[in-house]
Amino acid sequence: MQWKILSNRTTRVLTVALLAISATACNRIGEESRADPSPQPGPQPTKSDPRNVMPPGGPYASQADGELTSRVRMALRAERAVAGSDIAVSSVSGTVLLSGAVPPEQIPRAVELARAIEGVKQVDNRLLATG
Repeated sequence: MQWKILSNRTTRVLTVALLAISATACNRIGEESRADPSPQPGPQPTKSDPRNVMPPGGPYASQADGELTSRVRMALRAERAVAGSDIAVSSVSGTVLLSGAVPPEQIPRAVELARAIEGVKQVDNRLLATG
C-alpha cells in the first residue's frame, strides 16, 4: 500500500477540525458536570452517626486547627489505653470533635487526653460506646 503525502492545506483543515471537535467535547463535559449538583447515589450521612460529622469550614478552618488536630491524634496514638481505637479527630477554632465507636472504658481517657492538649478550648465528645 502506498501512502500519499497530504498537502499543507489538507493538513491544516484536518488539524482545525480536530481542534474544534476536541474543544466542543471538552465544553460539553464541563457543562454536564456543572448541570447536576444533586448528591451522588449511595448512603448519605446521618445526624445520628458521629463518624459523619464535619465541622463548619471543612476539616480545618485554619492551619492552627490542622496542627491542633494532629497534636490530639498523636496524643491518642501514644496512649496505650486508646491507641488501638478508631477515633476520628477534627477541630475548628480550638474546639476538638472526637467521634467514632470505641469500648466504653476508653471514652473518658480519650476526652481527658484531648482536653490536656495546649490550644484545646473545648472537646465535643461524640464517641459511641461499643460492646
